[in-house]
Amino acid sequence: MNRTKRTGLPTPPVAGIICGIVAVIAWAFYNVGTKLGSAEGFRPQDMAVLRFGVAGLVTLPLVVRAGLGTMGGIGWGRSLALATVVGPFFALLVNSGFMLAPLAHGVTLGPAATMTSATLLAWKFNQERPSAAQFAGMAFLLAGLLALAGDGLAATGETSVWLGDLAFLASGTAWGSFTTLLKLWRIPPLQGAAAVSVLSMVLFVPADLLLFGFPVLPAGAVAAQAVFQGLLGGVLGITAYSFAVSHLGAGRAALFPALVPATATLVGVPLLGHRPTAVQVAGIALCSLGLGIAMVSVYRRAVGAAPQGRAEASVLPADAAGVAELTLPRSAE
Repeated sequence: MNRTKRTGLPTPPVAGIICGIVAVIAWAFYNVGTKLGSAEGFRPQDMAVLRFGVAGLVTLPLVVRAGLGTMGGIGWGRSLALATVVGPFFALLVNSGFMLAPLAHGVTLGPAATMTSATLLAWKFNQERPSAAQFAGMAFLLAGLLALAGDGLAATGETSVWLGDLAFLASGTAWGSFTTLLKLWRIPPLQGAAAVSVLSMVLFVPADLLLFGFPVLPAGAVAAQAVFQGLLGGVLGITAYSFAVSHLGAGRAALFPALVPATATLVGVPLLGHRPTAVQVAGIALCSLGLGIAMVSVYRRAVGAAPQGRAEASVLPADAAGVAELTLPRSAE
């Protein structure tokens, strides 16, 4: 007798794709908000204080409830490792890159390094062998990023540009490493986001305020940046992305950050008044096509594996079927 229950909930691949898209939208608004903040007088360290401070305060109850002694159940060692790769040091690399190199270099080198490093690391440590469709999707995404960067890639002329490029490559590789660690250590998404936010808040915010202080700016502008930096960039984006990693795997989830520049370009039309050029529109289309190719492959693979999984579940005795309902989602990871 078939005991398969219809819950009405999305399958893990579909849920992962939805979470990845949510993360892309959150980070797109975060990036546009950062541009607005820079124009309003916020320094990079001020926005980092709001990002880690707000995110840390919002997620602190989760860590306290799960246990400070074990850092929310993850462990202090692993929490420190995650905060090291995507915490204040990551923000320093990104900000340094934008100070030393053109914006176009950042929107190509960073996402490209994330895609490459996460794919290779997941292949090595998580046995996530990339499919031909995933490689094709990566190629389209890279082509789209190059189109979005446009003529800015040729705007060098300063000897310090290569240092900025190294910073972008390092930050992208750090995010790829974070992606792989989430899957390798099976970090629960909410706990992982909370551990990174709380540790980053404790390690960075007091030191920065003591050294640099915080500028006197309109309350409305500070509140807006608290939303852009802390809630969207620091909480929603990283939590949704962590869920995407849990459902899709590290290599496939790492494709989503490459869609952020294209989405931010669209978000910037109403918020910044920036209209994309024809080449940038082509870049947006290429990025969307690349992600679509890779994600359709993921969905088809999951659908193809579903009949076999249901057949195996149907021959289990009643008590074993109940155990299977609890264990199958984790094994599917």
